[in-house]
Amino acid sequence: MAGQIALFRHAMPDYNVEHQDITVQGDKVAVRNTVSGTHQGAFMGHEPTGKRIEMRTMDVHQVRDGKIVTTWHLEDRPGNFRMR
Repeated sequence: MAGQIALFRHAMPDYNVEHQDITVQGDKVAVRNTVSGTHQGAFMGHEPTGKRIEMRTMDVHQVRDGKIVTTWHLEDRPGNFRMR
């Protein structure tokens, strides 16, 4: 996950994640997010445009002993990847 965040920060130095929903059930935590930033570096095959990027994501974390041990990450790129 740290590597992916580094890629986002390279492409969007003002990278921001806004959590829409957080749900806990048993040892799992589900988080629905909106990721946004200004497209200033190559990203997902796109050269920098200077435009705002917004993308919807979903993470499900499995927690054990207070630490995240597994993460499932989903992105709705075709439906929600927008440049403005």
